[in-house]
Amino acid sequence: MVIPIKIVGVNNAKTDVKVTIKIDESLVQKYNTDQKDNYIVLDAANYTIPSYEVVIPKGQKSGNFVVKLIGTNIDFNNTYALGLKIESVNIGVISGNFGEIVMATVPKNIYDGIYTVEDGYVQRYSSPGVPTTDALNGTMKGNPDVTLSTINFDTVELTNLKWGNNGNGVAGIDNLRLTVDPLTNLVTVFALGNATVANIPGTVNKYDPVTKTFTLNFDWNQTSTKREVTNLVIKY
Repeated sequence: MVIPIKIVGVNNAKTDVKVTIKIDESLVQKYNTDQKDNYIVLDAANYTIPSYEVVIPKGQKSGNFVVKLIGTNIDFNNTYALGLKIESVNIGVISGNFGEIVMATVPKNIYDGIYTVEDGYVQRYSSPGVPTTDALNGTMKGNPDVTLSTINFDTVELTNLKWGNNGNGVAGIDNLRLTVDPLTNLVTVFALGNATVANIPGTVNKYDPVTKTFTLNFDWNQTSTKREVTNLVIKY
């Protein structure tokens, strides 16, 4: 996180301004009470601060206070906040309105983001072994971007998936999720809204960390009106 520390007013600094920042956990607690929220105070084990002193250089109006988060120590099921307060300045007066702040941070895993649909094909069936010929079948290449949103350290939820040929949104698989094994980069596809969603046996379901690309093959309703998505390639 980068938090700008600014001089209030029209004039730039006439000389270097040194601002000392301190952590104030009570600010988070006060914010939760006032706003009826439930942010958890970010523990000191979850971040490092290179320097508590910010220098606003002569001729400028701001400098940056840096907080480096340590993702491996964070519980992705929680939302955190850090209370910061200006403790002292070598020149000028600390603003009564802007001298303290509560910075919220929502953890995201490395797979979180917006992905382009590079390839893919969807086929629907009216009964086992009998494919339909409706317009929702077909290529998924060029469909609108999809979004992967963090659920926890290794799982994301996939939204905005469309049928073939940029059809309507795919229905019947609410809360479609991808879990990545961090050791093998193999992906398990499932959906909270449909227990039949699963990887197609013998096909590729993987994440490539070099190109930030997912290759997915999955289906659902296998014993009735099967729907299958093959060679779906999405790239960050």
